[in-house]
Amino acid sequence: MAISPDLLKRIILDQREDEHWPQNAYIHRTAEKDLERLSKNKEIIVLSGIRRCGKSVLLEHVRRISKTGNDYYFNFEDERLVNFTVEDFEVLHQTLISLYGMQNNFYF
Repeated sequence: MAISPDLLKRIILDQREDEHWPQNAYIHRTAEKDLERLSKNKEIIVLSGIRRCGKSVLLEHVRRISKTGNDYYFNFEDERLVNFTVEDFEVLHQTLISLYGMQNNFYF
């Protein structure tokens, strides 16, 4: 059973409210140039690692550096997504477009 677009819309809007990270939420690393290069990469990048190692913080930092202003952000750790399946990605994509338009080229 596909996930409801209304549920996805609620989750997206809830996450949008929570996404304002304070500037001091992460420790600046010496690899700033690497992060800048990463932020300009046009290919798909997959971040993986153990729990709580800083993947989300790194991703948010790269997102800030890229300053595209035209990106979609979605956190899959929301417990309301327990039944999310691969078929639901299209519903998610369409829901993001309905909320923010097609001008967004980057997915975080």
